[in-house]
Amino acid sequence: MRSYIVVALALVAGTASAAPQLVRTKKLLVMNPPSGVRKVVLILSETASAATIVGNPTTGGATLRIQLTSGGDQCVTMPASGWSVINTGFKYGDSALVNGPVKAALIKKAPSGTFLVKALLKNGGPTSITVAPGNPTGSYATNFTLGLGDDYCGGTATVTPNRNDATTFKVLNDGAPAACVASCIATTSSTSSTSSTSSTTSTTSPCLGVEMGGACWYHGNYGQSCDDACAAWGRVYDEATRTFAGSDGTDANCQAVGQAFLPSATFSSEPCNSGYGCFELITFNHIVRCTSPTTSTASDGEWARFCACQLE
Repeated sequence: MRSYIVVALALVAGTASAAPQLVRTKKLLVMNPPSGVRKVVLILSETASAATIVGNPTTGGATLRIQLTSGGDQCVTMPASGWSVINTGFKYGDSALVNGPVKAALIKKAPSGTFLVKALLKNGGPTSITVAPGNPTGSYATNFTLGLGDDYCGGTATVTPNRNDATTFKVLNDGAPAACVASCIATTSSTSSTSSTSSTTSTTSPCLGVEMGGACWYHGNYGQSCDDACAAWGRVYDEATRTFAGSDGTDANCQAVGQAFLPSATFSSEPCNSGYGCFELITFNHIVRCTSPTTSTASDGEWARFCACQLE
């Protein structure tokens, strides 16, 4: 099986350490009309941009943080199941708002050098928009993060908002910010302790992969062990990697997990003499269940593992 040749495209390569990319804000619109039906539109755009797409939301999902001072601070998630590959980038759709208030999103870079990030948020689903115009809002910051990839940040630069009241905050054609606000992943993983009760409370970030079989599944990077893949998301390896979709699991479960990330992939089960469990061969868009004993530490640059991480 090691004879397979792997070609990794820079467009979809993820990294364990996110890097900030500062991008001009073409438009930020936050509306809170008397009807209470809130709406947010974010567009980051540059021509001849130095920004590059680093990360793959079809395997790692994405998050968006919107911070208004004053006006609130909200993180929203866009799970991997809603993303698909398009020419020069990725798009997200959730018209029913099942996964949160993000109805549509897009990230792409044209051959001409034009870089574009878009997100449309609306109320109407189980998760509401909580940010609202601050009447007035003194500053804003946004962070659009591609799973294990990079952070794409907009924020207050030089432009004065042309609506800044109780119902509308609107900025057009602002420059790039001086720095990146922290991502949702960085702000939603925390641990607190109370000395008087000698207890510890941990808050784990939302599952940005796929919840299945009592675990949160991620599609690891090539050459990444499941221990490392889970740690990169602030989580701990779950034995469901072995018991649900690996050596002690079933072909059907491995296929279901893999096709949650790669809907068109083919599948086979093989005694491959390794501990990789359920994994993908990139060049063939093919999912394999390895029937030799699955381990948390196995890794190889020729394939990417599907890893179960603990939900809490």
